[in-house]
Amino acid sequence: RTPTVAEEAVKIEPAPRDRPLVLSFVQEAMWWHSQVPDSALDYVLAAVDRIQGPLNPAVLCDCLNDIVRRHEILRTSYDSAGEQPFQIVHAPEPLALMMLTLPPGTDPKMASALVTRSEMPRVADLRQQPLIRFYVLRVNPNEHWLLKLCHHIMWDDTSAKILVAELSQLYPARIAGLPLPLPDTEPLQFADYAAWQRKVLYPGSTGYQDAIRWWKDL
Repeated sequence: RTPTVAEEAVKIEPAPRDRPLVLSFVQEAMWWHSQVPDSALDYVLAAVDRIQGPLNPAVLCDCLNDIVRRHEILRTSYDSAGEQPFQIVHAPEPLALMMLTLPPGTDPKMASALVTRSEMPRVADLRQQPLIRFYVLRVNPNEHWLLKLCHHIMWDDTSAKILVAELSQLYPARIAGLPLPLPDTEPLQFADYAAWQRKVLYPGSTGYQDAIRWWKDL
């Protein structure tokens, strides 16, 4: 939809990092839902990308760390003060890439499902990071499955597309020993969007009323 006057008047800018960072409305809903013990795993996502051809796991791991460094949300945890949840951005730390070599004849779908069930609780605790974990299932020298486990509070379909797009640039560059084609970080992060959203869509604002009307008109 076309941005309203109120939305245009408040441009997205970097939010101060010397105070608690707010969650977006959707993130806050996921936070509270995840505090219910029986619902803690509901927002844990698993996805697999099939990689054909030889793979250099060390280079892949470096590329994934490049991406985690570029995007704060991939190294963010969540906590609360009273009834107000907030997000905590952590400094980049080396992210492990766990390798599993499958015995001949193993069904990779079944193997990835077993790993998912085993590892889901590690991702469900929003107070601990990383909330995204990568596993490589080696089917044979020319076929690998990249399994991603993450929490929906920091991942969606757009995130998956960004990961694939950035890996497709970073991996060939690292293999060839070329300079990385992407900057170390992005000027705006999701926490900046969340702060902007809270500023624009507070109850009673023009942007808030426009958003309510937009949803009602769907």
